[in-house]
This record gives sequence, structure tokens and C-alpha cells, in this order.
Amino acid sequence: MPWLSPWQAPASQSWMSEPGITRGQLPLRRREASSADPHAVGTSAFAFEADFALGWNLPAAGAVVQEGEFPPLAACLQSSSSTACTSGMALSSETDLSGPVQGLAAGEWLQGRCKAQRTGILACEAARLVPSAAGETLRRTWTVVLTRRPHEMTAPSATAPRLQHFRRADEAVGNEESLEIRLRDELLDGMEPARALGSSRMVLGPGAQISAFSLEGVPFDLEVDDEDIIDPRDPALDPVPDTVAATRRSPGEVPFWLVSNRWHEQLLVAYASTWSPGAEGSPCAESSQPCLEIATRSADGSPALQVADAAVVLGGPALRAGALAQQRPAAVLSDLFEGANALPGRLLERQARSANFNDRLLIFAPGAP
Repeated sequence: MPWLSPWQAPASQSWMSEPGITRGQLPLRRREASSADPHAVGTSAFAFEADFALGWNLPAAGAVVQEGEFPPLAACLQSSSSTACTSGMALSSETDLSGPVQGLAAGEWLQGRCKAQRTGILACEAARLVPSAAGETLRRTWTVVLTRRPHEMTAPSATAPRLQHFRRADEAVGNEESLEIRLRDELLDGMEPARALGSSRMVLGPGAQISAFSLEGVPFDLEVDDEDIIDPRDPALDPVPDTVAATRRSPGEVPFWLVSNRWHEQLLVAYASTWSPGAEGSPCAESSQPCLEIATRSADGSPALQVADAAVVLGGPALRAGALAQQRPAAVLSDLFEGANALPGRLLERQARSANFNDRLLIFAPGAP
């Protein structure tokens, strides 16, 4: 059973999976490696939306560093559920700010975002707008930065993409790992820009004790390397090439040229519903659900049909023939693929290359013996 859902919008720069979709293009997630502050999540156009949930309890953890006139209270860094976590002097009336942090845009919460970076760094950010009786609004931003933290995966479903989860309890931070939590407060009073009140942060390095930590629901798709190197090693941990496989960044990383040449747009994947991400993975021929239909067209145009559970179509160079002339970059699938391959539905086709057709189709999950 595949763990990637396709995506359907050639003109979109958000290459994330679309849950429940059984036919579309190869999904990718772009790494964000270059930034003045590599942990400044909101600065990257490629940071992706994430409806994550975050909570922690670190009462005996690292030192707290505070800056500004009214920095967030240290209690807010030590535990997300601490009853001592309030707005302090940031608002004219003290407000309780304890409780889990959420990336789901609802109520006072804004949409959360994450970004994947080099050397195993994941940064996620969420913000909450807290109004006061005096008409002020406090914007508190939480940022969590994980370096080389172990994680679990949840398979995609019809309603959610593949997700990463980071859960730890009653353990020490491992070698080469780190956990950083940042809080930033700004006052919104109708004036632009917002007034910066202060910031607080805490970094936990190797050996620091974690009582409880949970970051759940971070979307994960294939990653695109942005250093023009396939799966680069970390020289500090792997001084001799190809000797320590564990230091590789990501088993799903693909080379940057795949995107710079826009080849990622020319890969179309299609699944039968029983073999799609999140389904039970049974052959369609053994169920009551329809299979993919592959039409192999002969020279006279007559099709021979066969069924399949999954197939991939590779688009060729842009056609230049009359009404079939294709435009690249593409805004619609017909600018990338031809015939039935450019249309929705269960039917795909393959035929000999010609001035009107240059797709290549490969079946990677036969629907019947």
C-alpha cells in the first residue's frame, strides 16, 4: 500500500498530498535550508501548513533566556499546561495562557506552519490572538525546533496525509539531538507594525531530562534537496563517505534538479480505490471496487484493455503539433499529458510515440494475475 497521496493542481506551488485523491501528480515537500535565521518559520515561502498539536512538561530542564521589556514568563516555557503561565504584564489584565498549543486555525488560534531543514531540523510555529477587556490584543507565537529527534509515522487516509509524530516521556535528550522552545509576544493596538514586547527561549541539549513532550500531526511528503546534492551526508557524524547510513538526512529526499527542471510535474500516479493511500491494500480484482483500466492502443487506434491497481505516467517533451500544442510551465494536465492520461477517471492509456502522443505508462501494481 503506498504512503503518498497525489496532488492535482499543476499550477500550485504547494506540492503536498491531497488526502483521498487517487490520481494526480507526485507530491513533494521543499526543504528550506537558506535563511538568515534557519528557525524563523514564517520567513519562508515554502513553509507548509500543519494542523499540529503541541504540549510539554519540562520542569527541571534548561535555563531560560529572556529579552525585551515584557518577556513571556519562564513558567510558560517549562510546561504548556502550567497554571502559572499567564500574560503577565503584557496586558493590562492578566490572562491565563496555559493549555496545549495548536496549529489548527480555530477560535483565537492562527494557522500553524512547519518547515523541514538540513541536518534533520524540523521547526513548527503557532500563534494565538488574546484579546483583553481594555481592547488590546496580545499575539503570542510559539516556535518549537527539533534536531534529529526520533519520530513515528501514521499512514495516510481519505481525510489526512501521512503524518509525523514526536512523542517522548521520562527520558534524556540523546546525543546529537536538541529541543528548543521559543515564545514571542507582540501587542496589536491597531497600529502597524505590532509592538514587540519580549521573547523567551529554552534549549535542551544532550542529557537534559524530558518529563513529557508531544508534537503530533506534522504532514510529511517526499523532500526536495536544495543543495544540488543527492542525500548529502553530515561530515561531522560521517567523516568517511558511505560508512554510517544512519546519518543520512531523509530516506525520501529527491535531488534538486527534479524540481529545477520541473520534472516533478511530469509524473502522474494513479491508484485503484482499494490500493490507494489509507485503503486496505487489497487487489481490486478481488473486491467489488473498480480497477484502473489501461488502454493499449494499436496502430489503427483500437484499444486493448487490462486492469491494474496502480500505474505511473511519465510525460514527455511538450508537443508542438497544432491544436495539441502544450504550454510549459503547465497550468492544466493537458499541457503535460495526452489522451486519457490528461483526463479524470479510472482510464489511462499508452500507445506508440507520435507527434500527438509521447507519454510513457508503467504498471507497478497489476490488478490481476
